Amino acid sequence: MPARIEKGQFDAGPYGSWEWVRLRHQKPEGLVFLTPLIGGSRCHLVRYFRFLTKNRLDLFSFSYSGHGHSSHSFSPSRSIGDTVAMLAQVCSICRRESLPLFGIAMSYAAIPVLYAACFLKEPFDRLVLINAVPRLGWAELYRSFSTYCHKIAPPRDLADLLEMPRTYLDFLFPQVRKGNRFFGNLERQRTQIFRTAAEFLAFNPLSGVQLSDTPVLCLYAGDDRVLHMYDNPVGPTYEKIIRRLCPRTTFGRLTGGHFLSRHRSRRQAIDWIGAYLL
Repeated sequence: MPARIEKGQFDAGPYGSWEWVRLRHQKPEGLVFLTPLIGGSRCHLVRYFRFLTKNRLDLFSFSYSGHGHSSHSFSPSRSIGDTVAMLAQVCSICRRESLPLFGIAMSYAAIPVLYAACFLKEPFDRLVLINAVPRLGWAELYRSFSTYCHKIAPPRDLADLLEMPRTYLDFLFPQVRKGNRFFGNLERQRTQIFRTAAEFLAFNPLSGVQLSDTPVLCLYAGDDRVLHMYDNPVGPTYEKIIRRLCPRTTFGRLTGGHFLSRHRSRRQAIDWIGAYLL
């Protein structure tokens, strides 16, 4: 029997409410918690990883604050609180239904899920990180932006210079729909702009976080434009940063970019994730 889609709203009173989705089997053999991307909907990663349902794994995801029908406004710190709240609910589901719990997080989503997993005493049986962003900070952003301005797309005139922030964002996230008032499904009016900017530059939520007991598979692309903030070319230094957070990490190197844009990289990721979780 194929998996069916369940959708709902989890209400935590003054703390907020979050829309969620579960792709559910009648007799599942495990549940995969998919931490959403900034600008993504609750269904985005469910579609991305639907192939896992062929092996009777349920998929669960949600929308951060400021996205869709989830309440409040978005900021990095709030996205972490969102993830703690929703992961706690999923842990309750797994205990009630006697299911193993797995997790998958891409890009920025690694930060809230690693924090939440540490806060909740390492509930995952196994965790997969894909092109994981391990920390935020002005130094990494400055290094990346400086490289873009001086080596990749140096401005030819004042007009180019004024356009640099927009073209740099397009360079980092070419597949994300962007505009002056939105980033993917996240609208500017539902974003705490100054708080978000300040936290991206100075917030270090994973300071002191370590998943010492959780087996982790970390897949990353060597030519990932975003990960070049931490290591260029991406390799030993990046792996060292991840292993500090997750000592029991196995690494896999992918081709392609940040969002697995090439068919070959998607195929590689599917094969690795399937072998790891199933």
